[in-house]
Amino acid sequence: MAGVKGKSGVYKRVKPSWNKGKHIQTNTGRTHFKKGMTPWNQGKKRPNMCGESHPNWKGGITKNSAGYIFIHKPNHPFCDNKGYVREHRLVIEKQIGRYLLPKEIPHHLNEIVDDNRIENFILFKNKGYHNWFHRKGFCNPKGIIFDGRKLKTGKD
Repeated sequence: MAGVKGKSGVYKRVKPSWNKGKHIQTNTGRTHFKKGMTPWNQGKKRPNMCGESHPNWKGGITKNSAGYIFIHKPNHPFCDNKGYVREHRLVIEKQIGRYLLPKEIPHHLNEIVDDNRIENFILFKNKGYHNWFHRKGFCNPKGIIFDGRKLKTGKD
């Protein structure tokens, strides 16, 4: 630390500047994009590397780390920014004949998130009814839009 003599004649401790004794490199060797310049790839033909033409395409089906299955439906009104929708939402939408609203919560009865059979679902109006079901094991019937337990299966 360097010292500076103050008004009282006593030396004060002063921090040296952060760049003292260090060489500051102004030109790092990279070319910087300046106004009026054209990008290196402008006008070059590149193969379309998205969707089905990409070599890593898996048929539009993927699974996230939590185990949910996603289907590629870019025209769906509630798809994510990559065009995927959770499969369980699509299964229930097909059964009830309309799109699910974002506030409507599908629940897997057996708690296995990749088991998307229609008889494994209950659709709740909102999170409140869904949480009620988790806490008590039942909820007000007004909060249930669709109940897969009530479907007739061919096993009877």
